[in-house]
Amino acid sequence: MADNTTNQQDKGKEQEQEQYGVLLYYKYSEILDLNSLLSFYNSNCTSLSLLGRVRLSPHGVNVTVGGKLSSLEKHIEAVKAISFFEGTDFKLASCHFPLNDKVAHECGFTSLSIRIVKELVTFSPYPVSKAPDVSNAGRHLSAVEFHSVLQNAGKLADKESLADDKGVVLLDARNLYETRIGKFDTPNVDTLDPGIRQYSDLPSWIDDNSENLRGKNVLMYCTGGIRCEMASAYIRSKGAGFENVFQLFGGIQRYLEQFPDGGFFKGKNFVFDHRISVGSSDANILGTCLLCGLSFDDYSSRCRCSYCRMLVLVCDSCRKEEAVYVCELCMKHGKGVESIVIENGKPQDILPKVELKTISSDAILLPQLHGGQGARPPRKLRILCLHGFRQNASGFKGRTGSLAKKLRSIAELVFVDAPHELPFIYQPAVSELECRDESSFSSQQILPPTVTCRGKFAWLIAPDSEGRNATDWKKADSPFDPLQYQRQTEGFNVSLSYLKTVFSQDGPFDGILGFSQGAAMAALLCAQKERLKGEIDFRFAILCSGFALPLAEIERGLINCPSLHIYGSVPSKDRQIENKTSRELASLFEDGCSGIGRCAYSTNKVHDIGQPTPATHPQLLKEGEITPGITTEEYISRRKRLLELLPEKSLAIIAAAPVKMMTDVVPYTFRQDADYLYITGCQQPGGVAVLGHECGLCMFMPEATRHDVIWQGEVAGVDAAVETFKAEKAYPMRKLCDILPDMIKGSSKLFHNMQTATPTYTELDVFQKAALTGKVKDLSSLTHELRWIKSPAELKLMREAASIVCQGLLQTVLHSKMYPHEGMLAAKIEYESKMRGAQRMAFNPVVGGGSNGSVIHYSRNDKKIKNGDLVLMDVGCELHGYVSDLTRTWPPCGSFSSVQEELYNLILETNKESMTLCRPGVSLRQLHDFSVEMLRKGFKEIGILKDGGSSSYHQLNPTSIGHYLGMDVHDSSNISYDRLLKPGVVITIEPGVYIPSTFDGPDRYRGIGIRIEDEVLITETGYEVLTGSMPKEVRHIESLLNNYSRGMGMEAQNNTEAASSQDSNSKLMPNEHSWEAVGKFHHKFLLQGQDAIKKFHVR
Repeated sequence: MADNTTNQQDKGKEQEQEQYGVLLYYKYSEILDLNSLLSFYNSNCTSLSLLGRVRLSPHGVNVTVGGKLSSLEKHIEAVKAISFFEGTDFKLASCHFPLNDKVAHECGFTSLSIRIVKELVTFSPYPVSKAPDVSNAGRHLSAVEFHSVLQNAGKLADKESLADDKGVVLLDARNLYETRIGKFDTPNVDTLDPGIRQYSDLPSWIDDNSENLRGKNVLMYCTGGIRCEMASAYIRSKGAGFENVFQLFGGIQRYLEQFPDGGFFKGKNFVFDHRISVGSSDANILGTCLLCGLSFDDYSSRCRCSYCRMLVLVCDSCRKEEAVYVCELCMKHGKGVESIVIENGKPQDILPKVELKTISSDAILLPQLHGGQGARPPRKLRILCLHGFRQNASGFKGRTGSLAKKLRSIAELVFVDAPHELPFIYQPAVSELECRDESSFSSQQILPPTVTCRGKFAWLIAPDSEGRNATDWKKADSPFDPLQYQRQTEGFNVSLSYLKTVFSQDGPFDGILGFSQGAAMAALLCAQKERLKGEIDFRFAILCSGFALPLAEIERGLINCPSLHIYGSVPSKDRQIENKTSRELASLFEDGCSGIGRCAYSTNKVHDIGQPTPATHPQLLKEGEITPGITTEEYISRRKRLLELLPEKSLAIIAAAPVKMMTDVVPYTFRQDADYLYITGCQQPGGVAVLGHECGLCMFMPEATRHDVIWQGEVAGVDAAVETFKAEKAYPMRKLCDILPDMIKGSSKLFHNMQTATPTYTELDVFQKAALTGKVKDLSSLTHELRWIKSPAELKLMREAASIVCQGLLQTVLHSKMYPHEGMLAAKIEYESKMRGAQRMAFNPVVGGGSNGSVIHYSRNDKKIKNGDLVLMDVGCELHGYVSDLTRTWPPCGSFSSVQEELYNLILETNKESMTLCRPGVSLRQLHDFSVEMLRKGFKEIGILKDGGSSSYHQLNPTSIGHYLGMDVHDSSNISYDRLLKPGVVITIEPGVYIPSTFDGPDRYRGIGIRIEDEVLITETGYEVLTGSMPKEVRHIESLLNNYSRGMGMEAQNNTEAASSQDSNSKLMPNEHSWEAVGKFHHKFLLQGQDAIKKFHVR
């Protein structure tokens, strides 16, 4: 013992010096010269001191070897040099040195075995009538694609190969003992576990269960992939109905590498080497001890069934030196009627054989016993499970699989089909527009599905319900009615009689668990519990998303039965039964005998995808929104509208905005390109979206390295593209060069976002050839068309953004009297805007004091504002992708001079008069021409414009009256200003005058800059001023500055005696404006800005 430990310690020291690893790979292809390949492996593996198994056959190679990592890497390079192995997937993993000699010997890792065999893996113990052609194997799905399919519960990405109307089933191609410690577990996807002892038993299982596979999309998986090759080819060889078979490329090993947290794979991956099993970061144990049923998944003891020699799980506490173990397969075939423990040559315990008549959650009803005293474990609770309407026992068993696992040690769930068999109903797949009236719905010539489905049953049916007949499929005569359950009030007596038989033959049952209609049925049983005593006896009921039927058997407060009521915590979260309906059912039970469990129906870990989601930021996003305020449906609608604008067989390519760097390591704050955000909802850099008539939305997503995550956080990847952004297809960015060229070749025209075009795709040869032939166009001509008219959801965000900037600027105006510094005012508006929810400023604030106000886009903001000067502030904020734009000009000292007021009133009147013309059918160009004429006339009247020439006028105002506004400040810039305005378009109205200090005119006007800008929404009947809550009348501005310029703002400063001498130059308020009136005015505009917009500024 001591010597052996020392040897193992020595091996461990060697391992520390040189890291060990295991390599798996296979290749199916015809080998012409087996002997040469045999010589290569003998020479190469021996020289590199590799141990393990190499199997060669005329049809390919299968290799599992271990050794030093450096040696394995050399082996891979040598193998890659042989053209036969082109495209081979080499799965290399580092691991500990094989310290357990017993396990290493069993796995063949104590020597090198190189053999020529007839089959790489023995597919059948007897010759099959026609050996499957492995070249007909199912299509490979990468780990990401496989995961995406499971995430979408059956909606597969490849429209050419995977039909939406086919169900998805998972088929585990591994042996029983492998599946007992780890398997895929996905909600809403049936998992078929053949429960076979060895791989050669799989063809027989496929033959016996072919009807469960016919017409389905079959997703197969195994440890490393090789077993799925032959098995998938065998399924596909069965012909029509078996074409859609897919296999996980690289097996579970590649999946766990891609999803270290396990993803949909639960437990550990059994491997055929000294590692025994490989797990994910999820430490949960799936396996259980064969004897005591406790969690256990370690096969290192190598316990085996005494009959068939299959590995079995026996925990340390139950394991005995000379014990005889019987696996569940042998028990199933009659060999396990006795569980024998031999101590001193005598059997200690015998269990009676148990025959199951119903579908049970337990593979074996009672665990095998092993103990010195022969004590039996406590009896499990038996719970009868009643499925919902148009469901069946098998489906309900699958949906409650996770619950059954959690209750495995204390409860057995038994499932039965309801007695009323229903006809198969199918809904014609027509669009919403085609189904607006009943006649168009019924006129659709849609054939019924051709697949065979399991029977559908019900506990209660509608009075006019038809049973299943020979026709099998029946077309629905109307769209789905979510309140149909209220009409299902017949058939109770039939179901009651049926359940009496179930209790008599398969009972006893401790409780009843019902879902939806099954819960309604269980409630009726609870109501008649005393009357049914002796025929249907149970102790408690669990009612999930239940409802009460208006039957005489139920009266409020008269049901006396221990019960647990489970339903969603959020209204309308259930697909059919709202939580208030379930609450009403719970109220029918007497106080003190019922409990209520509310849940959000989410057992998934909340994942950070690099931007807010409803799960991570419920305060920002509602369920169903991709970005705050914008739903999934709206994003999908945008894509459909863009596809309608794209010519047939054309392709749109939209790249995300690039990250711009301030220094070599410091980036500027990232802002997404508006077109990319508008179409995808993704707020992160690094992606490329492709939209086409055939592919739908295909997103190429960045792959974050561990270093990226540590330094910058999580990013949205392929999973988020499918799950969150609802792309039809998604790939990692590294695959763009392989996939996009074929998409481009098949397109007639290319449209791309020229603003964010990236060499990732523009340097592709096929793209450059398309550009040379004139096939490449600017996509913005189409996207700007879509973005020009805003949806109600977009307008809501724009109203909120306008309200924020109005409130922020109002606080800044009040702040300016005490702090007349351009930089301080810029900081103040940014602070106030962000404190109110804005993510960023729409642009760098323009804060021009004095002559700086005549610089149209002045942004230095570094001077103190002189007493008596005006300050022009042009500001805007961004709220969830939508911007605001507002300009006001005022004297921080509190009083306009007569010259300033004269010019200001001219600009103000132009602002207001221009707005009166805003309505559908008027163009921005017409509004501009009107403002020019009004300003030119005004400038001449006050003497600053000597002639009416355009050159002289443009010295005073070279700007347009306004621009379109939306996701960008100058939104939809490709839309002409000559386009007639339509309802839903948002524009700015911003007349101004900018008189430089060098202007040839009266001295008193030199150096004055004034602009008054508002946001205006074009409505059906006129216009709505979105920024109307920000004062712009002279008397209102002066009143605010002279009476409320201290202690205002989010920080609520309390300056009770702030230098009143600074106000000595302030002009007194007119008598008609009392202190109280100004207070009311300020309260209305400051605290009720949004209401003020709606109430006072809609024309």
